[in-house]
Amino acid sequence: MPVMITLKHFSLFATKVDVMTYEDLPADMSFDDYQFNIRNEEPKFFINCNRQFFINNHKCFFAEIMPGDLVNFDNEFILVAGTTNLTGNNVFVGKIQIAGIDDKLLIFKLSRKNAGKNYTDITEIMMRLPEAGKIFVDVSATQFMDSYAIQSMMALIQQAGDAKRSLFFYKPSQKFITYLKLANIEKMVPLRSSPNRHIDQFIEKRASSEQRHSAATHYSISDKLNSFTVLPETVLSVGRLNTSYGFLLSDSQISRVHVLFINTDARLYLIDCNSTNFSYINGVKITPYCLKPLKNNDKVAFGQNSHFTIKQLCP
Repeated sequence: MPVMITLKHFSLFATKVDVMTYEDLPADMSFDDYQFNIRNEEPKFFINCNRQFFINNHKCFFAEIMPGDLVNFDNEFILVAGTTNLTGNNVFVGKIQIAGIDDKLLIFKLSRKNAGKNYTDITEIMMRLPEAGKIFVDVSATQFMDSYAIQSMMALIQQAGDAKRSLFFYKPSQKFITYLKLANIEKMVPLRSSPNRHIDQFIEKRASSEQRHSAATHYSISDKLNSFTVLPETVLSVGRLNTSYGFLLSDSQISRVHVLFINTDARLYLIDCNSTNFSYINGVKITPYCLKPLKNNDKVAFGQNSHFTIKQLCP
């Protein structure tokens, strides 16, 4: 099954975040004396190097990598931004409880092209969440199904029945129904054609949330005297080292390069660069060289006297 991995590369001494996407694995990447290799053994990804590097502040030459991991070496950083199955298997919308219905509902939504992997993903999530007695699979967008997708769908129906779960294919498109008729399985597939406003609102809300999350977002970092803006896909350094890509603090408790702020994928993150007097988010000390997400109104502190508030700005 073809896969893709997206990495974000940035440096201690630069502002720009570079995106590196690999669809053909294994793949090699080089940074001066560091020679990395990335490979995939589905569903896992691995990275190895000819020299020692760090992942989330742990030394290694070889390691499994997952989204959110931070690789660092010689003042360089690689953020594992995400992994994707190229057939498109991000089908899980979420879990909800609807008033008047005792069971929790698992909601899935399929795209225009239904792949067999979509249905095996639904099966896996269904079995992993036994507390939800009802499963709704929105197939209103379906326009194409191959024989493997139909076989996988029938296997899902069988497993749902064996597990005593109520499975419904919600608001089926006319094309979906046509495929069922062609395969002579129309009477075997549980359909739910009538709309449910709670389910529709839930799906729409999740879709809107994803669109807002994907939009470019600016963040401000401010104290009583200063305010600094972190632009999308950039890095901001904080410390006593006078640079053109960060802001300077004269506090003696601050290290030369104390922390990095990175704004990527519409999220702001903080990385402590192994500072002498530590960094804190809302009073909690953070581990060096680990990616720490920040949210609106978070309080960050460096050393003893430098305190800043995070604000998300409208694009």
